[in-house]
Amino acid sequence: MLFLPVVLVFGFPAGLLSLSGELTPIAELTARQSHARQQIGPPTLIGLAYTDPAELLKLRGTLDAQANVLALGTSRALQFRAEMFNASARFFSAGRAVSKIRHLRPFLNQIPAGREPKVIVLGLDQYFFNANWDNLANDDYGRVLAGARQLSPFEILANHFRDVYADYASGKISAATLAAAQQDPRRIGLTALGKNAGFRSDGSYRYPRDDNPQSQTWRDYQYRDTLNRIASGGFRFEAGDAVNPAAIAELKTFLAECRRRNIYVVGYLPPYAHSIYKTMLDSGKFGYLTQLDPTLRPLFAELGYAFFDFSDLASLNASDAETLDGFHGSEKAYGRMVLHMAERDATLAHYVDAPALRAAIERAPDSYLIFADGF
Repeated sequence: MLFLPVVLVFGFPAGLLSLSGELTPIAELTARQSHARQQIGPPTLIGLAYTDPAELLKLRGTLDAQANVLALGTSRALQFRAEMFNASARFFSAGRAVSKIRHLRPFLNQIPAGREPKVIVLGLDQYFFNANWDNLANDDYGRVLAGARQLSPFEILANHFRDVYADYASGKISAATLAAAQQDPRRIGLTALGKNAGFRSDGSYRYPRDDNPQSQTWRDYQYRDTLNRIASGGFRFEAGDAVNPAAIAELKTFLAECRRRNIYVVGYLPPYAHSIYKTMLDSGKFGYLTQLDPTLRPLFAELGYAFFDFSDLASLNASDAETLDGFHGSEKAYGRMVLHMAERDATLAHYVDAPALRAAIERAPDSYLIFADGF
């Protein structure tokens, strides 16, 4: 009887979190996706609602996949998919492994000598170089890669049992969600079960189909959230007149380390929707944006690396329909990016079947996905 109140309070959330996969240890998550990559297990989609082990999941995935072509960056590197490259690429996306430019070297240093990728497709978010967003102060990224932010099942339950009740009461979680967990063990976590969204085994992210600027239920419907960020000057849209020289120095050090380790780097500035990019330029508050290409391109050229500026999605002959929000292109847009880069860079071309990718883009059924999606 002593423990009855505890059971009554925690029993339902504990059962739901366990059944949905929310309490799955990181070692098991990475093992499941490793088996999928080796085709000794089913495709797996990891979409957790109450924890976010992205950095550690991507580090362990990178070490396990031993990819020849590694996409490295923020969430703006998550739309690259293995199907955009040929089999010799052994592609993996480490999108969401880093969130600031000072994270690049610590992440690279986790890869043992002799197990480096041949090519890194490096996403350089424009705001990396804006001192008003990132002044390169020290943070806990090294501890994050070491697992310091990972919670035990008990800690997850203690921190989120109230959220479980609230989400169940609001309908975000339903009995159908739990039934889906039993019927489809390939999906781990409430986001994967409820929205069919999460990290695929190649490291890319499967987005919900209704998460796009044409959907009235989406937070960035008609880019209203992005436009509010621009107006308020926050959340990665801080005003900035000049490129931060400290960020350039950090990038130069990273590129030199890649050169020392015989890693070829293809750098890119990821796309904004054309209308968003134009709004930013017309505002006069983001002068650093037009300085990025002339500043970064010579750094890459000096080392014999490739560099591409996709800041304006229209530069790919793509419309704003090929966006997930104001600053994330869709899978179709990223397929165009891979094709554009491979047609202009001989090293990357070795890992891309350009005619096949072009044909896949042309026959894509909509503006979002190019490839059939069984995870």
